[in-house]
Amino acid sequence: MTEKKKSVVFVVIRAAVKLLYPVIKVENAEKIPECNAVLVGNHCLMNGPISAELYLPENCYT
Repeated sequence: MTEKKKSVVFVVIRAAVKLLYPVIKVENAEKIPECNAVLVGNHCLMNGPISAELYLPENCYT
């Protein structure tokens, strides 16, 4: 699979959100498989998708 290049706007907005958003500890990140997988987050609050985008390894896509 080819690696997508992220736009400058995305990188700037992500950096701004990461500065303003509280740090969340990702538990068991070492158990994320190297191959394709679907991770289902807690969506009862808005923190799940934002935390996934900010703190999961770089090869994950939200």
